[in-house]
Amino acid sequence: CFSDDIVVLDSHSTDRTVEVAEQHENVRVFKRPFDNEYNQRTYGIHEIPYKHKWLYICDADEWVTPELSHEINQAITSDAPHVAYLLGYANHFMGKWLKHGGIESVRLMRLVRTDCVHYEKRATNIHLAAQGSVGELRNRFQHFSFRKGLSAWFTKHNEYAYCEAIE
Repeated sequence: CFSDDIVVLDSHSTDRTVEVAEQHENVRVFKRPFDNEYNQRTYGIHEIPYKHKWLYICDADEWVTPELSHEINQAITSDAPHVAYLLGYANHFMGKWLKHGGIESVRLMRLVRTDCVHYEKRATNIHLAAQGSVGELRNRFQHFSFRKGLSAWFTKHNEYAYCEAIE
């Protein structure tokens, strides 16, 4: 674990998320009913009091490698002028890393100073915007969004496509 302040923002889940999180003394749980991604994520970065000025945003289906953890700690303790960092990710599908197809070059802003960022208001696929310099980390986080099978994957991405088409 690379932080002494881990926060779980739970949308009143019915699995064991809260129970598991509360077993760890350095984990705090906040609950908020989910209405939409923009409001949920905005609440997460601006309404929760954090112990530190830097926040690493990690979804439940993502993992931080030891190499990325080390790089994050170096970035936030250095004198770099950045207020946020972009990271690549290793997207896993059916047990394998998808190394090709275009998604391997996508970078997401996940390491931020909460006082210097905000989410763009969109129906889906929202992104952070920074007021200041943005750097880039070399190591990737691991993303396991396809663990529920192909049917769930198609349903999820059809919903994303529908929302994007409306916008």
